[in-house]
Amino acid sequence: MSNRIIMTDGAKSVNMLDSDDPTVWTYFSGQPLAAQDKLFATVAAAFRAYSLKANTVGNMPFALVKGDEDFDTSAKWENKVGFMPYPSELFRLDTLSYMATNTVYNLRTSDILGYKTKNLMHSVAYSYNPITDPVTGELLWVERWVGAEIEKYTPDDPRLIRMWRLDHTTEVLPSPNTEAKAIMTAAGEIHYADIWIQNFYRRGGIRPTLIAMKGLVNPEKKEAEENAWSQWLKGIGKWWTNIARVYNAEALDVKAFGDGVADLKNNDVYKQAIANVAMGTGMPLSLLLANSANYSTAKEEKATWYENDIIPLCNWLAYGYNKQVFEPLGLRLEFRPETIDAQQEDETERASAVSAFMDFLGKCPTFEVFIGTCETFGYELSDGLIKAAEQHYSDKEDRAEDMSDNMSGNNLQDDDEDEQVQPPRAGPVARPPQFEQPVKWVPSLDEFKELEVWRDVALRKFKRDESLEFEYVPHYGGLPEDTTKAIADGLKVATDEDEIKALFKIEGVEQSQSEIKALAGALEKLADKLPERL
Repeated sequence: MSNRIIMTDGAKSVNMLDSDDPTVWTYFSGQPLAAQDKLFATVAAAFRAYSLKANTVGNMPFALVKGDEDFDTSAKWENKVGFMPYPSELFRLDTLSYMATNTVYNLRTSDILGYKTKNLMHSVAYSYNPITDPVTGELLWVERWVGAEIEKYTPDDPRLIRMWRLDHTTEVLPSPNTEAKAIMTAAGEIHYADIWIQNFYRRGGIRPTLIAMKGLVNPEKKEAEENAWSQWLKGIGKWWTNIARVYNAEALDVKAFGDGVADLKNNDVYKQAIANVAMGTGMPLSLLLANSANYSTAKEEKATWYENDIIPLCNWLAYGYNKQVFEPLGLRLEFRPETIDAQQEDETERASAVSAFMDFLGKCPTFEVFIGTCETFGYELSDGLIKAAEQHYSDKEDRAEDMSDNMSGNNLQDDDEDEQVQPPRAGPVARPPQFEQPVKWVPSLDEFKELEVWRDVALRKFKRDESLEFEYVPHYGGLPEDTTKAIADGLKVATDEDEIKALFKIEGVEQSQSEIKALAGALEKLADKLPERL
C-alpha cells in the first residue's frame, strides 16, 4: 500500500505535495506565472519579442501638454512635474507588465500632507490581488502583501495607479488572456527543442543507439555489454580516452535511430514556432528576426507595426495616465510617433519625391510623353492623377493657342492702319503661357499637417466657447503668409464647426492620409528611377 500525504488549507485538500495544478493552492497575492516567466527568460525569440516591444514603447517620443502649449517633452525632458525622473524606463516596464499580465500598476508616493506627488514608480503586478463582491461582482479593493501585512487600495485610491486590459470574456477584472499566454505553446516548443539539442551535445553528439545481441542473451552478459557501451558512448567526446573498441560484428548489431541536430536545421515546426511568437506579440516576423528583404520593406513593415500595435498601446497608456495622474494637474500626456527621426526622414524623402515629380511633369512636352514614360518605367498612377495630368496638358495647349492667336492678330493690319499711329493697348502686358493663369498652391506634407493641427486647435477652442481670434503658433514650419492671413480672418467671423472646417479645405486636393501615402510612395519610386533629363 502506498502512502499519501494529505495537505489542507481548511477549504480544500490535496494528496500531491508537488502538484502543478494552480487550483491546489490558495494565493494571498497574484498567482505566480513561473512557467511563463521561465520561457521569457530562456527562449531567445520570446525574450527579443518582449524586449523589442517594450523598448519601442519606452522610446516613443511624447510630451506633457498644458492647454495648447508643450509643458515638457521627451526630447528635452526636465521632469517639471517632479515625480517622473525616468519616464522612458517607466513606460518600458509598463509594457512588459501589460504583455505578461494585462495589468499595469504604479505606486505614487506623496509628501507628509498627502498633496504633492513625490515619486511614481512601477510595481510588480504579481504582488496584487483584486477582491470583488461575491454577490454583485463589483471591485471592492485591491490588496497587496508587504512583508507580513496587507495593504488595501480602494478602486479610487490615489496612491495606486491601476490600468487593466479587458476583453470579451471579462467585465470587471483584467483578462487572463495575455500576449505572453498566447505565445507560451510556441515558446515551449522552442524551449524543449533547445533542451534536446543541449542534451544531444552533452552525450557527445551521438544519436540514441540500439544494440542487438544475437542468440540467447545471458542477463549478466547483457548488463556487462550495456555498461561497456554506455561508458564508451559517454566518453566518445573525450578524444584522449576510448579511441577505439573492437567487438564481434557477428554477435552484435548496432543501429542509431531518431533525429540528429542536422534534422532540426530546416525544421518547419521550429520555424513556425518562432513565427507564432511574432504573431502572438503583434509584430512582423522580419522585425523579430531582423531579416527584412531590404531597407524599404523594413520601413514599411515597421510603419504597419506602429500603426496597428504600438500606437494603440501608447494611446491606452496615455489614457490611463491622463485620467489618474495628469488631468488633475491640468496636463495631458501625448505620445508623438510622427516625430520619430525615421518618420521625419521618410516624410522628407516623400516631399523630395513630390518635388522631383513636379519637375518631371513640367519637362514632359505632352500628356502622351508623360504617360508613356511612366509606363516605360512600370509605375501605376491613380485615376485621379491621370485625369489631373490630362487636364494640365489640355490647359497648357489652350494657353499656347491663345497666345499664338494674340500674336497673329497683332501682325494682321489694314493698309489704313499701317498709316496711322496705333494707340497703346489697354490692360496688362501679355505674359508667357505658363503664367497666364495663377498657379494654385499645392501644400507639402508638413503644410497638410500644419493645417490639421491649426484646425484641431480652432475646433477645441470653439467647443470650449473661447475666442477664435488667437495667434496660432506653427508646429511644422508654418504656411504661406497669404494663406495664414486668410484663415485667421475667416476664423474671426466663423459661427459653427462646418465654417471652421471649410477654412482649412483646399479646393481640388483630397486630404485623405491614405491617398497621400499611396501617392507619395509611387512618387518616391518614380523620383528614384527617372533620368535627370528626359
